[in-house]
Amino acid sequence: MLQIRDGAFESNSSSSHSLVLGRDDILTKSFSQEVLRAGVLELSIGNTDFQDWFRYYRPESIVKYIIGSYVDVFYIEGLNWDDDEINMIPHLVKGIPQIGKLAEFVKSEYGVEIRLECKPRDVELLETYDSLSFDKILDHRKSLRSLFGSEFSYIETNPENSLHDDWINTDMGRAMSYSEKRMPQERTR
Repeated sequence: MLQIRDGAFESNSSSSHSLVLGRDDILTKSFSQEVLRAGVLELSIGNTDFQDWFRYYRPESIVKYIIGSYVDVFYIEGLNWDDDEINMIPHLVKGIPQIGKLAEFVKSEYGVEIRLECKPRDVELLETYDSLSFDKILDHRKSLRSLFGSEFSYIETNPENSLHDDWINTDMGRAMSYSEKRMPQERTR
């Protein structure tokens, strides 16, 4: 299996997160029927651990990951961090333009509003703790459509920057990890 890494970022971090974009012409993935019917994606702070070896295929998970990748720089002066739970998305959009681009895309493409009800101080619990950047993708609608609609697109988190067994847990069940197999050594005579 040949792996080509374009625009790769290397660090001394012990973890790596990666984004894979499928090149499908037919996009088959979408938000769940419940989310589409309600027109609202209710994100939650709980059950967020982007530090496990895991793949995120579902659009709901991808939205949460993208927001989490930006919240480490989140700060809005005048927001009371000890307030009761409020919808944090308008505040995030105001302070982080990339989250505004994401929210606009999800609303215009799927008719879905993103909501995150939590205390302001708890929004940092979404943080992904990795440097995966979505800046270029958020400016490129075709790539966003592929990320959310291609069955071959996903985000993978890897806490140890190492290979694991042949199976990986995903938000859609277990799947083959497609870990690289070693090529046979060339024999010399």
